Amino acid sequence: MMLKMPLFKALGNALSLEKPRPRWHAHRDYARKALIIVQCFYVIVLLQFVDFVSSLQRMAAAPEGFQPLWPVLWVDLVGLEVAAKILIPAMIATGMAAVIMWHCFWVRLASSILILQYTAISNSWGAMNHGYHELFWISVCFIFLPNARNQKIISSRVAIIQLLTCVSAAMLLILLFYTMSGAYKVIDALQMLLAGEKGGFSPHAMADTLAWRLMETKNTPIFADFIIENPLIGWPMFFWIYYAELVAIVIFFRPALHRAWGIGLIIFHFGTIVFIEIAFPLHIVFNALLFMMSPYHPGRVHSKEMVASLPILGIVLRRGLGWHAAPVKT
Repeated sequence: MMLKMPLFKALGNALSLEKPRPRWHAHRDYARKALIIVQCFYVIVLLQFVDFVSSLQRMAAAPEGFQPLWPVLWVDLVGLEVAAKILIPAMIATGMAAVIMWHCFWVRLASSILILQYTAISNSWGAMNHGYHELFWISVCFIFLPNARNQKIISSRVAIIQLLTCVSAAMLLILLFYTMSGAYKVIDALQMLLAGEKGGFSPHAMADTLAWRLMETKNTPIFADFIIENPLIGWPMFFWIYYAELVAIVIFFRPALHRAWGIGLIIFHFGTIVFIEIAFPLHIVFNALLFMMSPYHPGRVHSKEMVASLPILGIVLRRGLGWHAAPVKT
């Protein structure tokens, strides 16, 4: 009798004493959506390989200053021009194969290796560019996709779980990157605050950051002057960025917020373009692919329920405003 009580039932589920029945119908729906994400990803890989081929040709024509990172130490043995002649045909063949043969383990592995090779080469000139890191790590997660075609995956419970595990791992990894970035920002801001210095929590934080960036780069982003002249407008924007990044990892476990967070992070990346002229186009694409197109999003969700589901803020609002609506069940 005791195990039927809610508290003991929840404890039993947590300890695997009682296992809830899997919702295989829902899992098949998730899997169908996840397959679209995977196929779109490998179209993106093909498009990136087109860009990589053009870039490798330019690099091979001007190899001065090339200092290979560890994944491409072999390039020193053959030279950058010969390496380009090896990698370019491999990228063309693998990129096209990945679109129609992503279910083949060796094609997925080759795609990941080639992405790593280009990323390492492009970062072997004395500066680190993070633009392709998400592309690489998603490709690593997808190496472990089931080696089967769509219909066979949908008809197999094991393949469905394998597919959803790989897509979930990619989503979690991307959100972890944002949480790590947010944690770094918050820790730095706290240290500045405790030291009595202006930092990320200052009302002028965004304006100061933009002013420093303008002096460093000599560029003039289209909306930077507006924030510098009206610093208090940028203050809530800065707080939202800190919050959205810091709690990002929690959002994976709240599917009702997947689309909202995808949209928010995309707006954030557009903001870095118009305010500080730092562009991460692939980050925008992957936020749309993994979160706006999330296979787990429940569909239409009431805005009040979404707000109530916000990490930390949702608790404050439910209690402070006397809301009785329960957070969205995920």
